[in-house]
Amino acid sequence: MREQAAEALFPQPAGGPEVETLSLSSGGLVSRPGKGARHLSPDNLANMIGPTRANIASHFASTSGERRNQGPLEAPEWEHLALVDPLLNRSDPAGWTRALNDHLNQSESEISRLMIRARSFRRPASWNRCLDFGCGVGAFTRALAKHFHSACGIDISQNRIGQAKEINRDVSNCEFVCASDIDELLFPDNSFDLVLSRNTLHNLPSKALIEPFLGKLIRVLKPDGVLLFNMPVSMTRWRRLLRRRRVWRIMRALGVPRELLSRAGLHHMQSQVLSEDEVSGMLEPHGAGVCTADHYPSSNRGVSMKMFYVVKK
Repeated sequence: MREQAAEALFPQPAGGPEVETLSLSSGGLVSRPGKGARHLSPDNLANMIGPTRANIASHFASTSGERRNQGPLEAPEWEHLALVDPLLNRSDPAGWTRALNDHLNQSESEISRLMIRARSFRRPASWNRCLDFGCGVGAFTRALAKHFHSACGIDISQNRIGQAKEINRDVSNCEFVCASDIDELLFPDNSFDLVLSRNTLHNLPSKALIEPFLGKLIRVLKPDGVLLFNMPVSMTRWRRLLRRRRVWRIMRALGVPRELLSRAGLHHMQSQVLSEDEVSGMLEPHGAGVCTADHYPSSNRGVSMKMFYVVKK
């Protein structure tokens, strides 16, 4: 039950004035004014997703020190982003409850649409086990768990995995694991009926990393399963010039703190762009091909994105 998750996410404050309170319904997280045990002060909302912003600097310093040498995937930057903007929507702390509720509901609706589309070409053949690669706070893993016997979410960020475990404590057939690489987890070949990687592959630091990751996702996919991932297929020249990562790298080189850049909406992510032919070329060496590629809405103007449905040949 979501009520059980709330016990851990929203601790009872020792005292203080009456503030907005939290209740949870079948529709998700709901806030209402009045007296109650769950207070939605900004600090308590911050506790839901990690340390308060006042503690971010020290927490991030310890985390980055532990994971600085984990290869080219920029794990420390993802850890920082998980603390300051866990839903990747620049929500103000006072609006995190509503933002999380909206995120859970939107994820459920989107997964339902994707599953209907997959069923239209009879994939996957069975609905036992699925993988959500780059799961974030686990909203899509949670939604997938309604369609499969078990769902596994993987993310590079320890902070996001902690958030996912708390938010989804009421879902018994979900598990969450921190890993930067599928091979770290030693999944056997042909393990999953469906593999989803949403808003993940195109955020890798370079195009050269995308094909190896696609190969690993295909390896753990069952022969009669389906791999879903979204990818920008075109981007206007103006949009390329305005990539936030360019400004972020300049500002970081000048010594501007990450926290200030985050508040300005600047981060380390850079969206790679692959044409449909490039995607097909990356899949071919791994014995897979595109079944269909549908238009997929992008939150960024000047970016055309598609959702790829991939099957083994």
